[in-house]
Amino acid sequence: MRDINQVLPDYLTLALNSKLVRMQAERDAGGSIILHWRISEIENVIVPVIDMAIQIKIANLVQQSFTLKAESERLLAAAKRAVEIAIETDEQTAIKYINEQTGDKSCKLKN
Repeated sequence: MRDINQVLPDYLTLALNSKLVRMQAERDAGGSIILHWRISEIENVIVPVIDMAIQIKIANLVQQSFTLKAESERLLAAAKRAVEIAIETDEQTAIKYINEQTGDKSCKLKN
C-alpha cells in the first residue's frame, strides 16, 4: 500500500481516467463488453506516481478547468437569455443585460 500523501486526489482522478488505466481494465475484463473489476484487480491497478510538484501543477490545472467550465456555462446562459431578451424587447435591452451579467461595458450594438 502506498502512502496516501504521495498522491493528490485531483491527480489520482485524472490518472484513474487515463488511457493507461482503461487499458488495464480492458485487459482484466477478458473480452467482456461491460468492464467489471473485482476488488483484487482494483487493488493491483498501476497508477504512475509522479513528482509532487508536477502533481500540484496538474491539480491546479484541473481546478482551473472546472472554474473556466463553470464560467463558460454562466456566459452561455447569459448569451441565451440575451437573445431571448432581444427577441422579446429589443437589442439595446439585450446588450444592457449582457453588460450587467459580464461586468463588461464594451459590448456595443453594431450596425
